[in-house]
Amino acid sequence: MSQILKITMKLLTVSALLCAMVALTTAAEARDEVEGLMPPAKSHVVKRSPRSPCCPGGWTKYGHRCFFFNSTVASWADAEKSCKSMRAHLASVRNIKEYREIQRLTGKKESWIGGTDASKFSSAGMICGVMLICHLSAPRTSHHSWTDAGA
Repeated sequence: MSQILKITMKLLTVSALLCAMVALTTAAEARDEVEGLMPPAKSHVVKRSPRSPCCPGGWTKYGHRCFFFNSTVASWADAEKSCKSMRAHLASVRNIKEYREIQRLTGKKESWIGGTDASKFSSAGMICGVMLICHLSAPRTSHHSWTDAGA
């Protein structure tokens, strides 16, 4: 009797495995048919480097910021107004490396870079600095959409 029991158990095991194979094969074929009917999924993810802001033409990228140098002589107030017309502010220096880069960019040892005593002093030039976030979905035309994310 134990011999019959062993054979029966083996047959049941083989039958169970065959049923599982048929079920899985049928399910896989059905999935392939359904996927064939569905349009491919569209990805709405825009990949961009958070460490690489794009700067408008004429601006210089340094680190995460963009700078623009204008050699026009102006008071601090007029220099700030000029920067604001470009959706920017007079640059602020955050560290010695940034200070050296501004000196290199301007070719001068001194420029208005954000400080003021509220007087109408004039300067040999001005430099605007701003953190920019590019709106990559907007078409690139002469009127760029730039957002001041703070200087």
